[in-house]
Amino acid sequence: HDAHVAIVAEAFGDDDDATIVADARYVRGPTADLARDEAEFAIAVADAWQGAGLGRALMQRLARHAARHGITQLVGDVQQGNAAMFAITGVLGGRLVASPNGPGVIRTRFGLGACKRS
Repeated sequence: HDAHVAIVAEAFGDDDDATIVADARYVRGPTADLARDEAEFAIAVADAWQGAGLGRALMQRLARHAARHGITQLVGDVQQGNAAMFAITGVLGGRLVASPNGPGVIRTRFGLGACKRS
């Protein structure tokens, strides 16, 4: 649980079977455009569960975990039309910067210095 971490949200149906409805994960650098103390993150939320706050809640937990493990920045590329991710970025104090991955993609950076480390 150091180089690749995933946190999931599950929903339980009437038959008590769990279904993963959202996940947030990071993969630790270094890569060509990430430093050793940075990690690339991704969030996915099932269509039926969007708008319920799962992305924000999972991102907060992922950031706390990353900070406890020495990561100082979470970095993710976002498609230009992803209003939900831009809202999460604003609410959680991230910033938007140019992405090295071409037009139509915006890079989101979350500094983790303020995240609780306990």
